[in-house]
Order: sequence, then C-alpha cells, then structure tokens
Amino acid sequence: MIKRFAELFGYELINSKKQPSLAVHLARIFKQCEINSVLDIGANQGQFAKSLRKRGYAGEIHSFEPVADSFKVLQQYSSSDANWYVYNIALGDECAFKDIHVSKASDLSSFLPASNFGSKRFASMAETHTETVEISTVDMFLSENDELFKDKKIFLKMDTQGFDVRVFNGARDSWPAIAGLLSELSFQKIYKGIPTYLEALSVYEQAGYKITGLFPIVRNNDLTLVEMDCVMIKS
Repeated sequence: MIKRFAELFGYELINSKKQPSLAVHLARIFKQCEINSVLDIGANQGQFAKSLRKRGYAGEIHSFEPVADSFKVLQQYSSSDANWYVYNIALGDECAFKDIHVSKASDLSSFLPASNFGSKRFASMAETHTETVEISTVDMFLSENDELFKDKKIFLKMDTQGFDVRVFNGARDSWPAIAGLLSELSFQKIYKGIPTYLEALSVYEQAGYKITGLFPIVRNNDLTLVEMDCVMIKS
C-alpha cells in the first residue's frame, strides 16, 4: 500500500540493503574498512562532509577547496565542528599555481575549460571569472602532517571536475594508507581533456582498487549517462 502511494507521487521505495543509495553505501564501506580519516578533495561548500555527519560519521574530515567564495562558505559550515579541518588549496599531481575556471554554479568550477557538449548541456557551467590558486598533492600534505595521519585508515573522496586522476596520481606514495576512494567518472566529456571513465578506472584498478558501487549523477533525456560516482576499496 505504501509502495503504491509513493508511486502515485513519482517516487519509488527501494530496499536499502539490496539497492543502497550512495550515502548508505558509504556508511557501510566506512564501517567495513574502519575509516577514521577522510580527505575531501573538491569540497565546494561542504556538501559531502555534511552528508557524512548526517549518516553518523564522527571521524576526521579534511576538506580542500581552492575557490575563494566557496571556501568562505565551507569555513562557516565547518567552524562549529572541531573534527572538520578546511584548507584553501587544490590538490593535484604537482605543487604549482594554476588558473581555475570559476563557473556560475560553483560546484562545476574546474581547471579544465568546458567542452562544447558541457556548455550546451549545462548553462550553469558558464564561466564568471578565473582565479589563480595553489595546488599541492596528497603525498605532500600527508608527509607534512605525518603525526596527524599516523596509523589512520583514509578514505579519499575526489570531486574535482576532471582532475580526479591527477589527484590520485599525486597520492601515489600514500596509496597504502588509502583504504577506499570515491571518484566522479565521466561518460560524456563536459570538460576538454577530461579522462574517460575507462581511462580513470584503469588507473584506479592498476593501483589495486576494486569497484563496490556505481551511482548515476546526471543523465541525458534519452537516459544515457553523463556522470557517475564510483566507490572503490583496496583489494
């Protein structure tokens, strides 16, 4: 009866054990892998960190956001959480300074320019300005804070609009400590130069990670996939 009622309003009731949402799946992964530290790369305004807290995760969160306006909001949300640390830098595969394309929708800002498909598909990708931001690497960050991360089981969340593989490659020395990861996979290129989902998966799998869940983010009107979240754990 409840299921039919939900369908009348365009909803579907799903058994979370058989078909869990991303949030439910992550909660299980965190418990299974005993995650106690999260690197939230591409934090934007703290959406991912807040979702973890809602699901009961109380461990450390280290959020990285290079865009100035987004970082200000991130600071506000994290200020009352003593176990949530925020950094106004980007992470990649080198230490440098680089221009980032800031989009109308802040969560679509990227080091990569929008593709023709991306510009047509998402009006909110329109660039408002560029900012020169600092880039470091996961390896550099962890080595500079080695005592803080000693014996930690790390989950690497990457949502960097086409830069995920570079973030991962910049964590090469840290892979043994990274028990799991989340990466946004591209099925249709909304940015120029973005790796395909096959290219990205090849990098992660060669490093010893296996897929535990795939979660669609955006589809076209014909139901073909544009982007999907991929959760992996060390095999």
